[in-house]
Amino acid sequence: MEKSTRIGHETKLKSCFICQVYTQVGLELARVTVTDCNNKVVYETFVRPDTKVIDFNTRYSGITAKHLDGVNTTIRDVQAALLRLFTKETILIGHSLECDLTAVKLIHDTVVDTAVVFLDRGQRAKTPLKTLVAKYLKKIIQDDDRGHDSREDARSSMELMQWLLKEDA
Repeated sequence: MEKSTRIGHETKLKSCFICQVYTQVGLELARVTVTDCNNKVVYETFVRPDTKVIDFNTRYSGITAKHLDGVNTTIRDVQAALLRLFTKETILIGHSLECDLTAVKLIHDTVVDTAVVFLDRGQRAKTPLKTLVAKYLKKIIQDDDRGHDSREDARSSMELMQWLLKEDA
């Protein structure tokens, strides 16, 4: 199922990315993807928001009404699954992880945030994941009109960190 990666000591790496939609109470979780260090999807689900969706935010979320039709998974189901998947030894990798963790309403102590790791000296604003991937990995992501793909974004965050570790070796 999951392989350990060695970075100083045995550890478990996971990359996480979420998508949100606008509801009557603001942004709510609508999709979660978690990959392992080999970029294999280990958890992925659409999530039924607690309140009525008023804007699927498709340009950014990649989610349409069809994706959520018949979905019964709740945020509580996602929390339970992630708590089983993540241990205190898990290093969670992602881009602007504070948004993802806030969306799933979880706290995790050990994170590597590519939005922070790839900040240049003196830079105040975070560089978009799309820009970092183009610059360092020479790949184009998030390039169609269907919006973001949480799987592509989770994998891209992991690939960025793996690229950086190889460069620094």
